[in-house]
Amino acid sequence: MQKRKLFSHIEDIIKKINLSHSIPRILHGGREARNFIAHESSIGVFNLFESDERDAVVKVLREKILKVAEANLVVLLLAQKITNEPVPAVSFLISYSENIAEWLCWIE
Repeated sequence: MQKRKLFSHIEDIIKKINLSHSIPRILHGGREARNFIAHESSIGVFNLFESDERDAVVKVLREKILKVAEANLVVLLLAQKITNEPVPAVSFLISYSENIAEWLCWIE
């Protein structure tokens, strides 16, 4: 039910504001990555973090987090366009997704 609801919201936004083809791909990629993180990766993830496969698990999660962060950045920029808020500095935009992934996947 939730998957369908989020998909429908993204499709409605795409149709209403006539987005370029790359933006819907980014938004749906973020949705799919979010679903993987929220549902699939949570099954048995604690056991994997204690195993030799920890680095592989972190790598997969990092890739998914990058997709979610990229989609979030698109939503942020669209919201700023709609509300006429100032756009963040280019340096912030360039490093946004990587900074989020680095922060979430940081391991001591």
